[in-house]
Amino acid sequence: MNPTLTNQSAGLINLGEIPNGPFEVTVSSEQIDECFQTKAGANDCSGDTVCDLDFEYDAVCLNDDEFEIILEITGSNTYIITNGINDDIVGATAGTYTLGPIASGQFFFRITDESQSNCFKAVSGFKTCPEGGQNSCDLDASSEIE
Repeated sequence: MNPTLTNQSAGLINLGEIPNGPFEVTVSSEQIDECFQTKAGANDCSGDTVCDLDFEYDAVCLNDDEFEIILEITGSNTYIITNGINDDIVGATAGTYTLGPIASGQFFFRITDESQSNCFKAVSGFKTCPEGGQNSCDLDASSEIE
């Protein structure tokens, strides 16, 4: 387990070796308590499991109170997308999906391979609408696993 890093600024931060299996990384603002983003998933470098699931997303304000998540999935299998707001999307393949509308505030979504439950990625965080408002949370923690 890596120690907590403080006083970090925007840029590339290498977290070092992460053992095979599930992982979770949380990035939070030291100035705004409710501003955070957590990314979780499973990583297996042993070669026994092929998990080519990856994604990008954008949280877009619809108005002063709601936003939606535009989710673009890549991978060769079928997936289940859950977010606790909309009905689960079962049988999802590579492509673009819209989740929401979601009330301004905390959000979560998870993408799980239908045939391998240990192949998943998940994100939770906080989105403020309108963007740039008081206590605006514009944190964007992109990640890459090698």
